[in-house]
Amino acid sequence: MNILKLVKDLPNPQRTIMVWYLVLAGVCFVGMVVAAFYGGAGRATLISWISLGIGFLAFAFGLILATNYRGSAQVYASMFKSLRIGPIEYSATPFSTAKFLRIFGAVFSAMAALVTLLTLTN
Repeated sequence: MNILKLVKDLPNPQRTIMVWYLVLAGVCFVGMVVAAFYGGAGRATLISWISLGIGFLAFAFGLILATNYRGSAQVYASMFKSLRIGPIEYSATPFSTAKFLRIFGAVFSAMAALVTLLTLTN
C-alpha cells in the first residue's frame, strides 16, 4: 500500500484534508513518543493535550465524512473500490459505498466527541 499515491490521487479538497489529517496524526504520534520518555511532572498534562488533539482530529475527519463535505464520502468510496493491499481487494467491502462511509463517519465523530469529552473532564 502506497499511502502517498492514494493521497496524491485524491481530488483537491479531499487531498488537502487528508494531508492535514496525516500531518497532525504524525505530530500527535511523535508527541506520544516524546511523552513516553519524558519523565517530568507535566507528563500527564502533555498526554492529555495530545489525546485532546487526537480527539478533535478524529471528530473533524468523521464530521467531514458524515456530512459528505464536497463529496468526500463518494471520493473515499471510489478510493476503496480501487484499493488493493496484497491479496485483499476492498471493492466488495461496505467501505466502498458512500452511504456506509457516511454512517461510519457519524459514529466515528460521536466516539471521538465522547473520548474528547472524557479527556476534558479528567
